[in-house]
Parts: sequence; structure tokens; C-alpha cells
Amino acid sequence: DIIIFATGAINDNPLRIPGSQLPQVTGAAQFVAWYDGYPQASTPQLTASSVAVIGGGNVAMDISRMLIKNPEDLMNTDIPQEVLQKLQHNQLTDLHLFVRRGPAQAKFSVQELRELENLRGVRLMVSDNDFEQIDEATRQQLSNDKLARQMLDELEIIRKMAQEMTENSRVAGHDVDKDGNEATRRYW
Repeated sequence: DIIIFATGAINDNPLRIPGSQLPQVTGAAQFVAWYDGYPQASTPQLTASSVAVIGGGNVAMDISRMLIKNPEDLMNTDIPQEVLQKLQHNQLTDLHLFVRRGPAQAKFSVQELRELENLRGVRLMVSDNDFEQIDEATRQQLSNDKLARQMLDELEIIRKMAQEMTENSRVAGHDVDKDGNEATRRYW
């Protein structure tokens, strides 16, 4: 398994937890430098089937999207050819995005979240427990912040999509994406 710690910093800060020095643990700055094509950036292995991304902002979402997205959908972008080739051999099947606290405290942009809604071959998995902590007081507080409110509304849309994918997967007998096609990857 691989863990990527996404803080959005230009340099990686140390992750002070047991196991953080293992070779499979990569900082966001190093990972972003790699997929942006910086020549000095080290190339990640991408051989793990399960990856954890720790972070609650756009950098974490960007990294997650690069790892989970179908490489064919990146062909018409400005992604460096060497990175695309590496992503085509990515062994990932399960991506886990861990956000400190909960959905109401995440700092993703609405645009970043909307891209989740169009991931081909990916089944979205959402924990309803994460949404239980959003009480009426939290919703009232968010009502004064337009961007936070929009983000939470978008997360609710994604939650409903994930619930539909769960039901459709149960009926199909295998994981399916938003369009009912077989999903080979899961985004938790």
C-alpha cells in the first residue's frame, strides 16, 4: 500500500506518525512535481493496489484524481508523456481519501468535486457516518459562507451518486460506475 500526505506546501513537511519513513510514503510536493514533469522529481512506483491520500484540499483532490482517473482520459491533456505511460501501468484498485475532521471542514473547490462525478470506470464509495456529524448548527454556520455551502451541497450530490452506484452494483453483481459500466477502481 502507498500513503500520500497532501498539505499543499511547496516542500513536504514530515508526517509525524509511525511508519512515515517507509519508502511507500510520499509527500504531496514530491508527487505533484513528478506528475507536473519536473526533471528532478522522483518517479513513484504505482504498484500498490490500495492507496491512501491524506489531505482536505485541492492538492489532495488533484493527486487522488490523477491516481484514480482512467489514463485514456488524460491523453488530450498537457500531462508529460512519461507520466502518462507510468499511469497506464498504475496497479491501483482502491483509493482512500482521508480528510481531517469531516465534510464540512474540507476545502475542496466545487469544480474539483464535480470532476468526481464524471470518473469513468470508478465506483464512488462514501461513508454515511461522515455526514452524520453535519448537524443543523453546522449547516447554519455554513449558510453564511457561499463557497462552503456550495461545496457541502456538491458533496451531498456525490453521496447520492455513491448510494446509487452501491445499489446498482448490488443488482449487477459487480462494481459499476455512474453510467452502469463495470468499475475496476473504487474511490473511498
